[in-house]
Amino acid sequence: MVLGLKTGQLRKKIVTGTITDSPAAIPLGSPVAPSPVVLVRSNDGPSHHATSPLLVDSDETQAPFETQPSGVGTSKPIRVRGPTLGKGIQKIIRAKKGEKCYVYIDRALNAMTGKYVTPATTELGIQIKSLCPLKDVKSWLDLAETTKSAVIQSVLDKFEIGGDFHNDLQAQKIVNKKAYGLYKDWRYTLKQEFKLLEGLPIDEIYAHPTLGVSLDDWKHLIDVAWQDVSHQKRSKAGKSNRSQLPYNHTNGSRSFPIVMAAMNSGAHISKSVYKSV
Repeated sequence: MVLGLKTGQLRKKIVTGTITDSPAAIPLGSPVAPSPVVLVRSNDGPSHHATSPLLVDSDETQAPFETQPSGVGTSKPIRVRGPTLGKGIQKIIRAKKGEKCYVYIDRALNAMTGKYVTPATTELGIQIKSLCPLKDVKSWLDLAETTKSAVIQSVLDKFEIGGDFHNDLQAQKIVNKKAYGLYKDWRYTLKQEFKLLEGLPIDEIYAHPTLGVSLDDWKHLIDVAWQDVSHQKRSKAGKSNRSQLPYNHTNGSRSFPIVMAAMNSGAHISKSVYKSV
């Protein structure tokens, strides 16, 4: 058996095109040997000549072509994933053939629960970051009613919360409370990212706003919002309170009410059961 050959098969090396210029005087592989010229066919026009190396057969799948670094200061293009925010729920809605996802309101726990509560909360956070301003606003409560209504309606376009959200005061209070926390968490996250840049010249800090935050908002947070005396006082009190917590949250994105509801039910409840309650 010859090494490199599969049993019962003779693997053939295939070269696309015809070599039209292969100097015989200079051995291939020598430092001064030019690359052979291969005839390449194009779908956009007539055949043309291009310099290309010979194709080499391999047992492994070849990766798509990427530009390799050719010297100092050059870099290889990096494949990056495109925007993914909101794609998960879009897949769910397509699978449900356009039907909205139902989110149950637990009256006893005073919280949203059920199978789709986490996607609904994620969608609420996405809309807050997309539609809510940061400048001259300290919390969700300070936002204009038109802004808050636009955020909540964007979520209601994909989720049915409580069956009759617009006439359900408890459901509205629950969603507003959740939005209040998400807006607060967003600003906290921005401050933590700012702290990672502390020590750099201020111009460099200005030049690195968080993705999705305008330069004007970023500068306002640094120069005004986080320097405010009342903010620093609340921040110090919050840090002290968090240090005294007797337990830590270990359920990821699921809140305590959601975990409690899941423990009580023992299983996911269908949409029909939700509506019958």
